[in-house]
Amino acid sequence: MKYLLSIFVILVFINISAQENLYYPYKSSDYKASIENFGKMWTFDNLPLERWKTEYGFEPDSIWIINSRMAALQFGYGCSGAFVSRDGLIMTNHHCGRNSIIKTETEGEDLLKTGFYAESPEDERPVPGVFVDQLISIEDVTDQIKEELHKGTDDQEKIKLKRELIKKLTEEKEKNSGLVARVITLYNGGKYALYSWKRFNDIRLVMSPEFQIASTGWDWDNFTYPRYEFDFMFFRAYDSTGNPVKSEHFFKFNENGASEDDLIFTIGRPGTTHRITTSREIDYLSNYPYKSRLIIFNNLYNVNRKLYEETPGDDSDLLNNIMGLGNARKVYAGRLMGLRNERLIEIKRDFESRLFSKFREDSVLSLKYGHLEDSVKSVIAKMKSTASDLYTFTKHRFANSVYLEKSEQIIKMAEEKIRRTGKINADSLQIEILKQDFEPEKEKMMLEAILNYFHFMQDRDKNYFKEIFGRNWKENISGQILENSIFNNYRDFYRFVHQKADKILAKDDPLLNYIKIREEKYPAAAKKLKELEAKLEVLNQSFGEAVFELYGDKIPPDATSTLRISEGKIKGYEYNGTLAPGKTTWYGLLDRYYSFGGETYPWGLPDSWKNIPEGTDLSAPVNFVSTNDIVGGNSGSSVINRKGEVIGLVFDGNLESIYGDFLFLPDENRCIAVDSKGLMQALEIIYKTERLCEELKTGKM
Repeated sequence: MKYLLSIFVILVFINISAQENLYYPYKSSDYKASIENFGKMWTFDNLPLERWKTEYGFEPDSIWIINSRMAALQFGYGCSGAFVSRDGLIMTNHHCGRNSIIKTETEGEDLLKTGFYAESPEDERPVPGVFVDQLISIEDVTDQIKEELHKGTDDQEKIKLKRELIKKLTEEKEKNSGLVARVITLYNGGKYALYSWKRFNDIRLVMSPEFQIASTGWDWDNFTYPRYEFDFMFFRAYDSTGNPVKSEHFFKFNENGASEDDLIFTIGRPGTTHRITTSREIDYLSNYPYKSRLIIFNNLYNVNRKLYEETPGDDSDLLNNIMGLGNARKVYAGRLMGLRNERLIEIKRDFESRLFSKFREDSVLSLKYGHLEDSVKSVIAKMKSTASDLYTFTKHRFANSVYLEKSEQIIKMAEEKIRRTGKINADSLQIEILKQDFEPEKEKMMLEAILNYFHFMQDRDKNYFKEIFGRNWKENISGQILENSIFNNYRDFYRFVHQKADKILAKDDPLLNYIKIREEKYPAAAKKLKELEAKLEVLNQSFGEAVFELYGDKIPPDATSTLRISEGKIKGYEYNGTLAPGKTTWYGLLDRYYSFGGETYPWGLPDSWKNIPEGTDLSAPVNFVSTNDIVGGNSGSSVINRKGEVIGLVFDGNLESIYGDFLFLPDENRCIAVDSKGLMQALEIIYKTERLCEELKTGKM
């Protein structure tokens, strides 16, 4: 307890740096860690009730707390949602459901373009493959897992024992309760909790606006503010008898929204954060996994964007690809931008410096945690030396080219021929490879994207690209490489695949050479990195235990793709030398459209919005920005007021919120939501969804 009190006091009362400012040249010594840097993503078994009472004069009762947990939902594909009527009506984001609603289309429909509304319950459409989970219980299983973990004699055995016990606890819970269960690791292993959810598998589409109004600004506006999007969608959960689910717990819809400085809460399932992570590991993440994903997502985005522009008419699959890849590349670009932010890095280092100093000052802490700093440093250094080959030769499951797929197939078949007696069926092989239906230009562009990634990811002292392809990187390199490949023409390929296996393997072909060296380098690097990651997992477990021992539950654990609640207020902020308002309006939505010449891309308006009825309140809000703590996965989270009423729907954060993955900076991080007042006006005036509006207002069908 003495550790908790002493370090908590230090963190609360240190000189917290002022807002990052264009006009003040900060020094590194200005950046000090604060208790606020761990954010406000609270678990429902550890709500900061005293803090809320002291800071806001808010004391929720057990009914408010239980309803907030039970009304909230999480979608199986990673978004948040909530019941907003007693008859199973669910509100979430359009971007959370747009991939799914395509599956409900009938011939000739394009629901992304036209939107959808079920005039009657019978018109609500089942959405295959979609389910939602409702959190029923949370149980602390920390002591059981730690006891099992410490039975291990080495890192590998400790991890093995822990995972076996977690599997046992999960299976027993599911068998005895009929619920879906998962053990959640908190504070890097300082705490473990067994979460149990009730699953709803019959989900039906009720209402969806057009893509253009739900994503106006497209990938340009993504992770920015001010915003002007009606990013919403309504589903309904049905029970096993085919009737709407009767939910005692739901959020009542407040059609007036909230005012600036009102206390509000976001409730949803943020993905993952790395706030209780060492600065050395974050440096590793930025130089390898994050850089790797940014490059491949950016390359794939450019391919899909070009294909979309060259495709006559609308292509829903390509459009979804563009938006998904655009989101992914901006996430990793934002994270890397954050890691180039001196303020963030210095705050992280300041926190660790005082933490490790505390270990050295106390003999008990020193014995338990004194080794952590040097041990983490050593493991991360080894991971970096291994990661170069691993990420250079990584096969991304969503990034491949038929030319590389078939090159790999040829190599494997030839190797199999040498290992075993038998003959390669060359006729069948060449037919399968050259006669299959594929788009040469698209596959060539995909090959270019992969080769671009391969060229970029290599360390300075390793030039595998030149070794394999015998040239430096140039524009349209894929075309030049294919000219020198067996895939260049059918006749050469036919002769090639009819050779003996050893001659096939000896062939000096650029694409075959790439596959051969990839299969040599990648498995060895992956095996070594897996061993090092096990060591790091154990060290992180100790680091998390140390943080938990020193801070206790005064800080929230990192996000774990499970339900959290975060408090905040609607509040504008400084950006790019100017001010962003707390709320944007219908006026701004129209201004965006006309300012960019009424073009469809990216700030266009769908037909239903081009003739807004006279008398419409154009000062009504569209979106608002708040100080609530969110990250990816919070999309679709409800924003509620003190009464537990919905006043907004989270759909994004600003660019600064992306590096909230590492630290929460309260003056910079912002949550962006659809305002309930502007949303109700759109439902009534633009979409004329009388049945839906009545259900939202009354809380029942």
